[in-house]
Amino acid sequence: MPLYNLKKPPQPSPETNIPDNPKKAINYIDQEVDYTPLEKLLSSDSFEEADKETLRIILSLVGREKEYWLNIEDIKNIPCTDLDKINQLWINYSNGKFGFTIQKQIWIELGGKSGIYNVGIADNFIQEVGWGENHKRYKHITYKISAPYGHLPFRITSHVWDFGAPYLAEKLAECNI
Repeated sequence: MPLYNLKKPPQPSPETNIPDNPKKAINYIDQEVDYTPLEKLLSSDSFEEADKETLRIILSLVGREKEYWLNIEDIKNIPCTDLDKINQLWINYSNGKFGFTIQKQIWIELGGKSGIYNVGIADNFIQEVGWGENHKRYKHITYKISAPYGHLPFRITSHVWDFGAPYLAEKLAECNI
């Protein structure tokens, strides 16, 4: 039985930090981001490609395309408006099942603290969202709406040095998301 059991799935917040032009936003390095490809992928349930696009966008937001992974400082540098926009798209197109705020909620409900990595809680989180088991991390990624709550997006968390969930939770809290 899952530890994480929502009575009612989280719904998109009516008050968001999404810019007035929902298709494009300019991040802190003055780069224009077009969210149309991500929105099209999510609206057609192309979750694997949407997960790749989400990673591509975030890596570009912090100038880490060549490294292809993030560190804690990179997470801190993700612009709140962009993080909120990506999160809202995932929530909207998964009917509240996927998104960074869903993952944050699971991390905290498992006893995790924002900004603090704990290997035991990370292992529980990985099991809870259906990414695998302690010794088989990231072996069970599925890109279907039938995946467990918080299963997606996957690539951002797995491309952060150590583990991304606590640091994304901290950034979301800082951004009031």
